[in-house]
Amino acid sequence: MNKKALILVNVGTPDDPSVRSVRRYLRAFLNDPKVIDIPPLLRKILVNLVIVPFRAPRSAAKYRELWTDLGSPLLLHMEQLVGKLEKRTGEDTDVYGMMRYGRPALSEILREIGPGQYERIAVLPLYPQFAESTTGTVLSMASDILKLKIKGSADKNGGTTDYILEGTAADAEHQQEWIQSAGKINKAQGPNEKSGLAGTVVRIIEQFYEHPGYLEAMKNVILEQEPGRFDHVLFSYHGLPMRQVQKCHPDVPVESCNCEAEMPAYGTRCYQAACYATTRLLAERTGLKPGTFSTAFQSRLSKNWMSPFTDKTLKELAATGKKRVLVIPASFVADCLETTFEIGLEYSELFLEAGGTELVLTPSLNAKDEWVEGILGIVEG
Repeated sequence: MNKKALILVNVGTPDDPSVRSVRRYLRAFLNDPKVIDIPPLLRKILVNLVIVPFRAPRSAAKYRELWTDLGSPLLLHMEQLVGKLEKRTGEDTDVYGMMRYGRPALSEILREIGPGQYERIAVLPLYPQFAESTTGTVLSMASDILKLKIKGSADKNGGTTDYILEGTAADAEHQQEWIQSAGKINKAQGPNEKSGLAGTVVRIIEQFYEHPGYLEAMKNVILEQEPGRFDHVLFSYHGLPMRQVQKCHPDVPVESCNCEAEMPAYGTRCYQAACYATTRLLAERTGLKPGTFSTAFQSRLSKNWMSPFTDKTLKELAATGKKRVLVIPASFVADCLETTFEIGLEYSELFLEAGGTELVLTPSLNAKDEWVEGILGIVEG
């Protein structure tokens, strides 16, 4: 049995742009305790009685502007990416494109995986930087459904971790196989205590912002826009509540963190630190000079979210004479509501009203050929 599986996961999309579908999607998404990490009762009241009733109609209107004749752009990009990967991987690998919330449902494919079906399974959440509210939710679901056990000594700082799938069979010759786990080579553990047999290896890629495959694909997308012709380049990342950032390193106050300048030893699983590291890596690869680029965070719900805020930063850039700005949505690998609508339309209008003359949004990696190659490199480790 040499069959492999590659499961790509993105956050999700409504089935259609109706208020009803958007409401259903938002409830599934926002009721996740890792997304809104407050006491359960308070979360249910806040999400179901406050956020969703007021947000669903507005979000549905935005989705209607974004929707295409073929459906959701996010789902279309996923389908195209899966199709290209299937051609590159061949018949020995099944490629799935799933959504953490909505359809096609990640939970369904995880439950369908049976004992002995695959020798290896790679799960790639399509989030370059690790966060509990994104990749963390995928890890939780996979662990709950597949009953994963860490195989060997895992590096808790993120990267790639190999797990063993309980209760599944693998050929005896693989029981002493050497595997790569989070950048270290570890000997596979012996037979599974529960089943008496070694389990299928499940590789979960927890973040890939510093992987050459991702960086090279992003570099090409950025250089296509000729960043040197702009007055400023802004790297924009989806924001998080500051309390979630603080949980990444509870012993070190966020206010005293120097992650904007360098990656601290305690920050390798910190979303904020990874975002700033992504900016530095991409700026270096694309030849951007200090002072010509900066980092900001979008999609905030309150002033207690990560800052500086992308919308306010764009207004400030316009006020200081930066007329032409290139925005790079570096926490997204597929164009969606937050890129095409939020940045491309809403933030562009704000920038122009503040005195700017041109805001250009770089396209996401979507299903570009260089991103297909990048994924193959990321999955192989």
